[in-house]
This record gives sequence, C-alpha cells and structure tokens, in this order.
Amino acid sequence: MINKIKALPEKVSLAIGFTLILGNLLLVFLLSLLFPINMWIAMIEGGIISGIAILFLLNASDKRRSRIDKKN
Repeated sequence: MINKIKALPEKVSLAIGFTLILGNLLLVFLLSLLFPINMWIAMIEGGIISGIAILFLLNASDKRRSRIDKKN
C-alpha cells in the first residue's frame, strides 16, 4: 500500500490528504446521526482515517522537498 501511495503525484497526494482530513469530520458526524455509535468507535474511525491522511500529506511533502532540493 505504501508503494501505491508513493507512486501518486505530489498534487494528487496533497489533495487526497486534505480531503480525507476535512471529510473525516463530516463523515464521523453523519455516521453518528444515521447510526447510534459509541463515542469511542467514532474516535477510532477518525483516528484511522486521519492516520491514512497523514501518510498522503507526508508523501506530498517528501516529494516537494526532494524536488526543491534537486533545483538547488
């Protein structure tokens, strides 16, 4: 899975990461309205999605840093 994330372009990875972070809050809120879920389950779901989003954001920042270092 990490290799597939690393294969994504910088801008796509950045967009997916930000979308997951912003959409995560909305998703957890809507799921709590539709289904009576425990607060701990919502926190675990949010943590997993946020962790995946951080992987995308770190990938984008790593690619940007390596691209800028090549110019200098």
